[in-house]
Amino acid sequence: MASPLFSVVTVALDAGEALRRSAESVAAQTWTDLEHLVKDGGSSDGSVQEVAALPRVRVVSAPDSGIYDAMNQALRACTGRLVLFLNAGDVFSSLDALAQVAEHVIRDEADLYYCDLLRADLPVPVRHPEQLTRFFLFRTQICHQACFYRLDVYRRLGDFDTTYRFTADAEFLLRAVLREKLRARRVPVAATVYEGGGFSARPENWPRVVEENRRARERHFSRAERMVFGALLALTLRPLRFAMLRSDGLRALRPAYQRAVNGWNAAGRRRARGTCGPTP
Repeated sequence: MASPLFSVVTVALDAGEALRRSAESVAAQTWTDLEHLVKDGGSSDGSVQEVAALPRVRVVSAPDSGIYDAMNQALRACTGRLVLFLNAGDVFSSLDALAQVAEHVIRDEADLYYCDLLRADLPVPVRHPEQLTRFFLFRTQICHQACFYRLDVYRRLGDFDTTYRFTADAEFLLRAVLREKLRARRVPVAATVYEGGGFSARPENWPRVVEENRRARERHFSRAERMVFGALLALTLRPLRFAMLRSDGLRALRPAYQRAVNGWNAAGRRRARGTCGPTP
């Protein structure tokens, strides 16, 4: 049989109601040329058995050493031409979200299609730039819930690096775009809703996240770039974002901050229109 266009992958371990929400969102999509692969690490709460009855769900159960090891195992079982990782609790933004993405996939050839994103904890959508410039990738990442990679990209580039316990997906994006120069295309659709609150977002894990980001930057950016981009971050209110994450009193500023970032990215899209492609 022909491979489906999409493999939607959800890694789960006793995810309960969150897994059910994600699985029902996938099953409700009007685009049905897909498989939903649920990588189960050995759940005992009955949630995996419940979603296994939904259309196009395929369960792969095996022990794993953590989320990125589980994602690597799932990749070896995928059959779709494009892979999206949708965490338990994350959902599609509409019934035709995948159909909208498919329109762009069919029209434009690329290795990576990245979408805009909705966050459950933020009333403002996250709008990504038209071009994944080196400074953008130094400054931030694109959540894997908004990234559709061709399966053969993972075959060529290798697995997520599990020495990055919290940010292996961000390191993979740097590896793909900066080192391998993969073709990336922005899909102007907010296709998914990121629930937030994952283990990398917990305050007690932030020091490790910061350290892993530093290590990834040293791996993929020159020393001169790190110095220049680091200075630019200080001038573009990057420290304010971390202050908003740490302070309950400053959280109310997050929507305004995101609107400002969206405006900057939109201005970049206008500058890029009619010029070179979306990767540097």
